[in-house]
Amino acid sequence: MKYVFILLSSLCFSNIVYAASFFVDEPHLSEANPELSKSLKTLVMSSVVQSGSKTNQDEKSADFTLRTDLLRLGGAYILTISKFKKNEMVFSSKYKAASLDELDDVSDRGVRAVILGTQVKKDTRVGEVSTRDENKMQTRVRSFNTRYFGFGAASLMNMGNSKVAYNIAFGHFWEVTPRTQIKLVGEFFATSDWTTYLADAQLGLNLFLNDEDSSPYIGAGLGVAGSGSSSSSVTSISGFSGGVGLGYQFFRTSSTQFDVYVGYNIEFVNNSIGNPGAFGARIGIHY
Repeated sequence: MKYVFILLSSLCFSNIVYAASFFVDEPHLSEANPELSKSLKTLVMSSVVQSGSKTNQDEKSADFTLRTDLLRLGGAYILTISKFKKNEMVFSSKYKAASLDELDDVSDRGVRAVILGTQVKKDTRVGEVSTRDENKMQTRVRSFNTRYFGFGAASLMNMGNSKVAYNIAFGHFWEVTPRTQIKLVGEFFATSDWTTYLADAQLGLNLFLNDEDSSPYIGAGLGVAGSGSSSSSVTSISGFSGGVGLGYQFFRTSSTQFDVYVGYNIEFVNNSIGNPGAFGARIGIHY
């Protein structure tokens, strides 16, 4: 019985709210336009009736007063509807219309929001999504994409071969913010006699320390790697890998950039000596 009473009380209160009478004041426009003012007042009055309430031609005998302000910003319009009771504002709702054609929908939503005492965005209903909101979640900042090629010298670790190694790298980079760069890089390390190698592919991030034309950065990535040697007793293995490094990128405001990078890559599995790795330094170009 308690919950039934609460439900009936809520329904009665809801009916009382919707049965309230409203005096619709003359709209205030940022630009003098009598025809638009008259049309807007008619829309607001129609919206009041559609919401289940009543309009009253006498402000003193009405329960509430609705005051409307329309501000033009370029080609769009900002509609503000405020509810007053005895010259004291009770609630106010604001919405943006992309054009005059949207004012009828905006008026319905704004008036309903003011009568219910809730914000317009929280009271959007089926069929009321405006044109400007239709693709809101699909709008994104475009990233700056470049291909990459680099080469340099390296030293292989735990591979049983101490000769100087070659370092060749290629990949694709996506600069998503002025200080963040996503990277997909493949690297190949091989000793000068081409008997010992480590190859890996990693997905990672470069974090720039500033957004200037030339900037240092910290890089890190995770991926897979394979290694082996025909000149030592180490076993050929493959597995997950990781890499960290420091770099410096020049001409970042240009579509073509120059890169200097020093880093260390390691394979997370053991061969007969330990974890294969490579420490290298290279120069590269983004294009």
